[in-house]
Amino acid sequence: MAVKTKKESAGAAPEQERAPLQKPTQEQTAAVNEALLLATLRQHELTAKADKLNAQLHAEIAERNRVEQALREGEERYRTLFTSMDEGFCIIEVIFDESEKPVDYRFLEINPSFENQTGLKDARGKRIRELVPQHEQYWIDLYGKIALTGEAIRFESQAAAMHRWYDVYAFRVEIPESRRVGIVFNDISERKQAEEALRSSEERLASVLEHLPVGVGLFDRDGQMALTNASMRRFIGEFVPSLDLQRRHRWRACAPDGSQLEFSQWPGQRALRGETVLPGVEFCFTEDDGRETWTTIAATPLRETGGAVVMVEDIDQRKHAELALRASEERFRVAALAMSNIIWTKDAQGMMEGEQPGWAQFTGQTPEEYQGYGWARAVHPDDAQPTLDAWNAALAEKRLFEFEHRVRRHDGAWRLCSIRAMPLFGGDGRVREWVGVHNDITVRKDIEAELRTAKAVAEKASRAKSDFLSSMSHELRTPLNAILGFAQLIEAGSPPPTPSQKRSIDQILKGGWYLLDLINEILDLALIEAGKVTLSQEPVSLFEVMLECRATVEHQAEKRGISLTFPRFVRPCFISADRTRVKQVLINLLFNAIRYNKPGGTVAVEYTLKPPHSIRICVRDTGAGLAPAQLAQLFQPFNRLGKESGAEEGTGIGLVVTKRLVEMMGGTIGADSTVGVGSVFWIELGVTAAPRYAVADAAHAEPARPQIVDGTRPRTLLYVEDNPANLELVEELIARRPDLRLLSAADGDSGIEFARTSQPEVIVMDINLPGISGSEAMEILRQDPLTAHIPIIALSANALPRDIEKGLAAGFLKYITKPIRVNELMDALDLALAFSETAAATSARRADKKEPA
Repeated sequence: MAVKTKKESAGAAPEQERAPLQKPTQEQTAAVNEALLLATLRQHELTAKADKLNAQLHAEIAERNRVEQALREGEERYRTLFTSMDEGFCIIEVIFDESEKPVDYRFLEINPSFENQTGLKDARGKRIRELVPQHEQYWIDLYGKIALTGEAIRFESQAAAMHRWYDVYAFRVEIPESRRVGIVFNDISERKQAEEALRSSEERLASVLEHLPVGVGLFDRDGQMALTNASMRRFIGEFVPSLDLQRRHRWRACAPDGSQLEFSQWPGQRALRGETVLPGVEFCFTEDDGRETWTTIAATPLRETGGAVVMVEDIDQRKHAELALRASEERFRVAALAMSNIIWTKDAQGMMEGEQPGWAQFTGQTPEEYQGYGWARAVHPDDAQPTLDAWNAALAEKRLFEFEHRVRRHDGAWRLCSIRAMPLFGGDGRVREWVGVHNDITVRKDIEAELRTAKAVAEKASRAKSDFLSSMSHELRTPLNAILGFAQLIEAGSPPPTPSQKRSIDQILKGGWYLLDLINEILDLALIEAGKVTLSQEPVSLFEVMLECRATVEHQAEKRGISLTFPRFVRPCFISADRTRVKQVLINLLFNAIRYNKPGGTVAVEYTLKPPHSIRICVRDTGAGLAPAQLAQLFQPFNRLGKESGAEEGTGIGLVVTKRLVEMMGGTIGADSTVGVGSVFWIELGVTAAPRYAVADAAHAEPARPQIVDGTRPRTLLYVEDNPANLELVEELIARRPDLRLLSAADGDSGIEFARTSQPEVIVMDINLPGISGSEAMEILRQDPLTAHIPIIALSANALPRDIEKGLAAGFLKYITKPIRVNELMDALDLALAFSETAAATSARRADKKEPA
């Protein structure tokens, strides 16, 4: 098959159908050339524009790169400045609620200084309420206002918790559609401290100046007074109606020589001209009414400001005192002639000069006789040289001369005189003269001798009274010891007493203890009246005292059907008192409230604080009460207010002793009562701070009763006693102690021998023994190495406080008074036995180690 050409396949027209090519016309050629020219021009224009645009694009890219580089550098500088600046800086975004009220703010940017100064670490992106829940709404409102209004605020703020001050500047960050606030703050604490120190210094300086007795005034360059202290204001307020000192006033100043002082020569005016006026020059100001006022004025120019400081010292009183002194000296000379005392003057060496009318009148010497040292011839020959020696010693030491000697009066009688002479010094510090006085003390010395004699007699009587009281106490307590001791033994004996015997024993004990209380009250009153009672004022726990008082009186209250109530203490309360005596006072009031109460009644103890430093303790009962006439007779010795015929025993001196003891402790006591209702007795004492308690000494701890082990050797007790009844009583008591074996001695000498040979574990010693006393025997035993370690207990009827104190000071381990209280004696024996065991163990340990004792 024949292949067709491309033209043929395209369906080309036959040769015979093609149009012949025509040659373009000249117009067509010109138009084409023109079009080509225009296209070429257009192409050149477009190429130029493209080159220009390309150049602009390159310039813009370079500028953008430069701007971006500058922006990066700026950001880097900002970041460097932001992180390294000393000022704290942060940017916050304030958060508003739907009503456009600021409720919180969030930290967007913070620098390290902000973290260091505020302590808010890792705060970026967090709300202030997250970091500080108690943050004040005030600061949120403040920053919200700045964010809304754009008003910048600068203020100072104190961070009280950190004790720091800050200078704060807050402003709105101008970013569209944002509510951001920038905060810059500086720590100005040091500046504030410096300002405070300066202010304090200025205040102290102002206070010092204000209270200076010297007037201080500050003048400006125009002579106007700008600053004054109180002294200057008093001065100018009295004499100068105006503060303008350039004007002439109604008062005139005189120079030291008395001439009129021109205004231009005043120290203040001279200082304004640059001169310095030293103090010390006195000026006299005379008012129109003739009154004079004396001052000293000093002035100093202020070079920098052109003003001056003027100081005025008011010496008016001193000047008038000098005038008064001169008048007084004249009056002194006149008075010296009229006085009974001998007044004289001597020169620096002690020689009389001029007229001495007082000396001449007393001694009868003429001026020729007493001038120089002739006055010594009027002194008793035995006293003359001692007087001169004492005078020379005072003269050498320039001190007051005091002496006593006999002087012959003009009638020839020798009179005892006291001398007092005072040196007067001159401006150079040397003695200028002496002024002395002779007083005739003969009568006074005679009276003093009589008083010394009377005092000796009174002291002897007082000692006799004390000895009598001690003797009476001993003589009364000794038989009571046997009565009460054996009654206690029978009461606790085996087999127990019959009911009838028990009633008899109760009566014996009741009467015995009542008699003992009576003895104690009488002795207390006698000691108080004689001023022999000494108190130990110390902080005392009122709670503890009331517990002890309650334990003491509870049994008696139960027997009478009386209910007791005591206060509860919310906090510890301490009173300033003697512990033993305040217990005695309260127990006495409680016993009275129980004794004179009605059957089934009540006794209530209450307390009330009395500002500022007192407490009132009341004991309230439901007894019959007291009439006003009876209340007026309270606290009278031996006055039982009509109860003498009643069933209750009493002496009528318990309340007297109570009142005296309360007053000795610095308190007061009183009573209120209503007939048929009851009575309230109250005391007021001072409150004090709680003491710092020390650890109690083990020797004062209460030891437990010993339990003897089978086969254990009983320990030996030596009892030195000359009274058979007392000896028998102690024998009965010790018989109930299987751990003890009793030895007895009838006097001190025998007791010493028994102690040396038997080596007892404990010694009980009576004080009043035939031969040597118990105290002397104890001293001998303490000095003997064989017996020095044995504890000794005093058991005596000498029950005065001074007797007890004297015995304990002498070295007795315990001092027990008669009549014996069984429990008290047993406790003392247990303590002594424990002490003895400790001493024995220590001696054995030292012997094993071969240590010296």
